[in-house]
Amino acid sequence: MIPPEGLKRFEAFIEGMRKDVYCPMSIEYAKYNSEYSVRLFLAATRIEFKGMKILEVGIGDGHMMEYFRDQGAIPIGIGFDQTSNEECKAKGLDVHIMDQSFMTFPDESFDLLWSQQCLEHSIMPFYTLHEYRRVLKPGALAYIELPGSDNDNADKYTDDLNHYAVMSINMWLSLMRRAKFKVRDHTFLDLVSIDRQDMKRSKLKQYSIILKKEK
Repeated sequence: MIPPEGLKRFEAFIEGMRKDVYCPMSIEYAKYNSEYSVRLFLAATRIEFKGMKILEVGIGDGHMMEYFRDQGAIPIGIGFDQTSNEECKAKGLDVHIMDQSFMTFPDESFDLLWSQQCLEHSIMPFYTLHEYRRVLKPGALAYIELPGSDNDNADKYTDDLNHYAVMSINMWLSLMRRAKFKVRDHTFLDLVSIDRQDMKRSKLKQYSIILKKEK
């Protein structure tokens, strides 16, 4: 059992980390990455988004939520950045300031959870995976995309502010199975990134993982 003073220290620690926000990828690159990811997901699952209640963890500029809405889904998004939230609300999107590890949604709320480049920001990813599972309906899917730990510029990933869990694919899959997910599919995305400072191109290996909450 965690003593009350320990919980207070933990809450203070979490609150202090709110300022640890790194410069995200460009909107253009994020959209390109998302288009690729959606094609991959649909090819693997053959599902339709229409009518689905979808939770996006980490909303960015809201382009994925807009896509899901255009497909007839009911998207809900969470994130920390107040500016992003206000921009998304201006587009008529249902977004909330919320921690992915401490969501306030009821159990079994969503048909699909979509998390691109977000889970690595959790200081306790094993717990966060349990939280992902909690809010999913039985039989629902989760799409999770993560930076690989074996990139030619892996140091950039590990040194980024707010990156706490850049791990191997085997470690991630182990945690996901231990969180009682079934790993339905996983693959590697080989993308190209352009550094914003020196404009050098580099290959990025990312993990693309589809999970299922067993009934």
